[in-house]
Amino acid sequence: MSILDSIISQARDVATDVGKRAGDVVEVSKLKLQAISLGSDIDKVYEKLGLMVYEMVKAGTANQGLVDECVAEIDTLKAELDVIRGKLDELHNVHRCDSCGNAVDIKAQFCPNCGALLHKPDPTADASDPNPDPEEEESAPAEEAAEEPAEEEEAPQEEPAAAEAESQDE
Repeated sequence: MSILDSIISQARDVATDVGKRAGDVVEVSKLKLQAISLGSDIDKVYEKLGLMVYEMVKAGTANQGLVDECVAEIDTLKAELDVIRGKLDELHNVHRCDSCGNAVDIKAQFCPNCGALLHKPDPTADASDPNPDPEEEESAPAEEAAEEPAEEEEAPQEEPAAAEAESQDE
């Protein structure tokens, strides 16, 4: 019966994997629909803003408050869209190049589009920790201490020059 148990175990593993992939496909589809909806909403606000500015110019009036309100609404929608795009990138195992914005495989070190060195976020770093590397903090005072004697060494070199200048004045 061990062969039968092995086959059943493998079937469960395959079913679990298929279920996970199906869930990922559903999640990607939902996120894409949300992104399309947000893009449509952004376009509508752009249209509203353009129409509003046109009407204000035509009438010779200005209402900066309404313009600022539309701009803030667009910024909010774009921020939501960026979050959704980040989730989609995560599901596709890609991240964005800081230089050109191209989608790049998460394992890549350089962008294939522009050649820029890719800076990968550290998945183990806690975003709420303002000082993620305590070794850097400890090394900073040692560097400052090393710089202080250098300043003291420079000071005596300036004194003979000042003494020479005084002797020349006399």
